[in-house]
Amino acid sequence: MKEHVNGFLKYMRVQRGSSEHTLRAYEGDLVRYFEFLDSEEPDDAVVIRAFLAYELSSGAARSTVARRLACLRSFFSWLHLEGIIKANPAKLVTSPKVPKRLPRFLSIDETFDLLKQAEGAPGPGGSGPKDSEGQQARDRAILELAYSSGLRVS
Repeated sequence: MKEHVNGFLKYMRVQRGSSEHTLRAYEGDLVRYFEFLDSEEPDDAVVIRAFLAYELSSGAARSTVARRLACLRSFFSWLHLEGIIKANPAKLVTSPKVPKRLPRFLSIDETFDLLKQAEGAPGPGGSGPKDSEGQQARDRAILELAYSSGLRVS
């Protein structure tokens, strides 16, 4: 199987248009997988699960393990597409749940400072330029709507 890694990476670069970052990550993931295998047959879902369990127990983040599984799925899918293996064993393996991170939000003091700046009052950095009364009302309305409804700025 190791001898097919370069062909797979070439496929990912040329046919799928993967970035250099993805290619480096996938190459590293496959190297780790084949180091783990040693002498075991690599086209078995049980072996893939054992590899992922080993990675988690070694301290790898769930997101890293999920990416490694995505890499193995793509690799075995390509091997199947090329007729090298009969089926993709990685399809049978479920991804680990990756916890979602909550976005950072403003504290009450930061919110009040932001609203003061919209009114043209001096904020934490001193006094800002004075806007017209209409612009101040508009800015305050936008900020209050965003804050009270939980809208996020990206």
